[in-house]
Amino acid sequence: MVKRYKFITLNILVILLLFMLFKTVNIKAVEIKLYDQAILFSQQEQNLLEIEANRISDEFQMDIVIVTTNDTNNKSARDYADDFYDENNVGIGNDHDGIMFLIDLDNREIYILKSGIGIQYLTDQRVDNIIDTVLSGGIQEENYYKAANAFLNETKNYLKAGIPVAKDPSLKVKNSLSALEGIISLIMGSGFASLFYFKTKAKYKMKNPIKPLLIKDNSNINLTKKEDILIDTQTTKRIIPRSDHKDTSNKSTTHTTTSGKTHGGAGAKF
Repeated sequence: MVKRYKFITLNILVILLLFMLFKTVNIKAVEIKLYDQAILFSQQEQNLLEIEANRISDEFQMDIVIVTTNDTNNKSARDYADDFYDENNVGIGNDHDGIMFLIDLDNREIYILKSGIGIQYLTDQRVDNIIDTVLSGGIQEENYYKAANAFLNETKNYLKAGIPVAKDPSLKVKNSLSALEGIISLIMGSGFASLFYFKTKAKYKMKNPIKPLLIKDNSNINLTKKEDILIDTQTTKRIIPRSDHKDTSNKSTTHTTTSGKTHGGAGAKF
């Protein structure tokens, strides 16, 4: 009887211990990172993209999401991406940190959306570079899996590179000379200046200089009449185009969505 009582007591303790253990362990499920509404990927491709997107999201603590659609309800790619991001609560934290890649078959356009900390990571120049890589990485040949992988790889590379630091023109390196360097520079400068002066003076020295007081003998004036006659004129007008090219390597423009959120991003037709 005593042994049976001990056995029951031991089992209860084990159950309580296991209950407390599982209660304290935070088991994180794989979140949805791929919304393949246009059905562009096979099941295997979906699984691989989900795994990689979750891996990047966990590493940098922001949502990395891929969306496909063949019906935007008459919206532009940007407006559709903005509404999808906000309505589906994509993004982590109060600032909704995240980056979303949209393949829009309705408008035949790809679009990259950035929000929260993603705006700082992906500058306008970086977004353009990712778009170029995606366009040349399979989207033109309708290899959508390859294009999505190109987006994930390029985005991961820029996230690993970190947030670009803008150059501050007010920060200048101060240079200074020691006392010995100053004396040596002064002596060498004076020596070169003297050498140049005497060399130039000897070069322009005349063998038989003219006496400056003999004004009458040394003066010879010949005045002639000269006229310029204007025969014809011709005026050509040409519009010089203004160059709008600017260095935007550290610039990250944003806009306000219909729901009042702040997003950034860019797209391109394919």
